[in-house]
Amino acid sequence: MSGGNSVTIDGVTREKRFPWVMLLLITIVFFALQYRSGMIEGFSQEVSDVAKGYETGNALRQFLLVSLGLTGLFSLCRNRGEPLGVRGVLGGTMVLYLVLALASVAWAEDPALTVRRFIAFAMMFIAIVAVVSRLPATTMMEFLVAVTSAYMAVGLCAELASGAFHPFQAGYRFSGLYHPNAVGVDCAFLIIAAFSAECRGRRRWLLWGAGAAGFALLILSRSRTSLACALVALAARWLLTARLSRKLIFLGLSGWLLCVVFLVFGDALFPAIGKMFLLGRGDSDVRTLTGRTDLWEELLFYARQRPLLGYGFGGFWGVRHVYEVSASQGWSVGIGHSTYIDQVLELGIAGLAVHLLMLGEALRRSAVYALRSGDTGYAFIFSVVIFAILGGILETVTPYPSLTTFTIFWAMAYLAFRRPVAAEG
Repeated sequence: MSGGNSVTIDGVTREKRFPWVMLLLITIVFFALQYRSGMIEGFSQEVSDVAKGYETGNALRQFLLVSLGLTGLFSLCRNRGEPLGVRGVLGGTMVLYLVLALASVAWAEDPALTVRRFIAFAMMFIAIVAVVSRLPATTMMEFLVAVTSAYMAVGLCAELASGAFHPFQAGYRFSGLYHPNAVGVDCAFLIIAAFSAECRGRRRWLLWGAGAAGFALLILSRSRTSLACALVALAARWLLTARLSRKLIFLGLSGWLLCVVFLVFGDALFPAIGKMFLLGRGDSDVRTLTGRTDLWEELLFYARQRPLLGYGFGGFWGVRHVYEVSASQGWSVGIGHSTYIDQVLELGIAGLAVHLLMLGEALRRSAVYALRSGDTGYAFIFSVVIFAILGGILETVTPYPSLTTFTIFWAMAYLAFRRPVAAEG
């Protein structure tokens, strides 16, 4: 990542300083948000711990989020970045989502909780807009590689130091210092960013090495959703940007290979595929998606009580609902394990419609910009949106403040507020 560059305005050269302080603060904030004490000993939380966090929050994390928002606001006030504006349907939809989230305080079941959640999200969103203004997408890719690599290195060192790193032990899942599913998402973004960046020489090998290490740790985290979504996102990116002749050759060879494999191995292949899909996790039931279908059935009952506007932004998962749902499901539940279910619970059908419109328009716009400009940053954003759409089916990847949410909303805000790169030729 370069240390800075200069722009010329009215004949005067002005240095654009690289926002090191903001990026360092982003790294610290999201590590603190994802960190869970005692995660090395076991990654299942007690219901009381989940409920306590929702009841009172965490003073340190609240301070860090406010600091992040103020830093972003300071950066925007200094006006050193690219000029921003609300651009097209996507820009208007993102503004509408923010307005709907703020307005939900009026009908929230727990207004105080909704206010806290909205402030936390707003602080993060201010930082997102500042980063959109200051950094091109290609630089953001390198930053994501750096920060996720740092998280994985710290987690790996923590497990090695404590003697908890047992990759060949049955039931082991690499977690480092936070939940294996969160590790899986971070590894997925590491892989997507590392293999999306176009570099030459030593930097290319460094990026590919980081991506390979991220892939290994993703396998060890046993996070199946993140693994599948990362592979699909990379494949979709390649199909978007590769030459037509390469696409045809790849598709032809893949189809031929699949036919040969099925003809040779026959019925024995399906049990092997099932075991591979489970990634060695014996706690899984494919028929219920590891208990998700039962959970979703109960959550949809709650959603039918407030179908149009929901329980308020971040307002469903309060103390009462955490205890109620966890008691009926028999395990600690603090999220809906589906972005779309949680959107319906929080902002109702209206919120889900706005969220889907944001994702759909971001997917369309990133594909168009990538094809027109040839800019690798747009192809990376396309991969991130693909990951968000698919990952949101089985996991809650937004809107709670995390590196995942930051990256997904950054991708959409980059398309919604920043002037597009000029087309090639």
